[in-house]
Amino acid sequence: MNRTIEDLQCGGLVIVQDKDLYRFTSDSVLLANFFKAKAGETVVELCSGSSVISILGTKKTRAKQFYCFELQKEMCELAEESIKLNNIKNISVIEADLSDAYKILNRKVDVVVVNPPYYQTGKPSDNPVVAKATHELSTNLAKIAKSAGELLKFGGKLFMVHLAERFADVCYQLIANDIQPKQAVFVYPTKDKQPNVVLIEAIKNGKSGIKIKNITQKGEHNYATI
Repeated sequence: MNRTIEDLQCGGLVIVQDKDLYRFTSDSVLLANFFKAKAGETVVELCSGSSVISILGTKKTRAKQFYCFELQKEMCELAEESIKLNNIKNISVIEADLSDAYKILNRKVDVVVVNPPYYQTGKPSDNPVVAKATHELSTNLAKIAKSAGELLKFGGKLFMVHLAERFADVCYQLIANDIQPKQAVFVYPTKDKQPNVVLIEAIKNGKSGIKIKNITQKGEHNYATI
């Protein structure tokens, strides 16, 4: 066990991390800044890991309740420690396969947020916790989209971060589950390089049509509608 307590630099929030397990990246912070939830709404975080997105969401949104689904016991324990340290009352961590999320909650929700395992190929880490967090070993885009489709109410919103190179895969799976991508924000390390990740907002049973936004770390951007 090699744990640290780190400042999230957001309203006094802290998070427990373990150097021997999966540690959240800046992509989770991007998603936490990107997703929206209105007062009184219920949020489900899939592939929640340390639940950092939901923890930040308690300060960045006015959501009433967060449910965090995570398959790995070690990550659930870290999340529970962070929630206790922050004295957060409206996050519930559920150790379960995301495919069972709707059956467990037995209700439709307003918002689903997910930072999933990115990679289909390539050699994963020898650490099984890290490997499952980064590679599609225990879940995949098809399962994630299906679960989100089951959970979201009509007009409910999904927010996801993924590799830019897998944007087409994400859109295909979402549309197959009646979740229509409405906004995509491609994030470029610098404007002379290709984007590395994309932030996606989608609506359950929404109409077709998507707004594209490109941003760099310096905040330069442009819009196009297709």
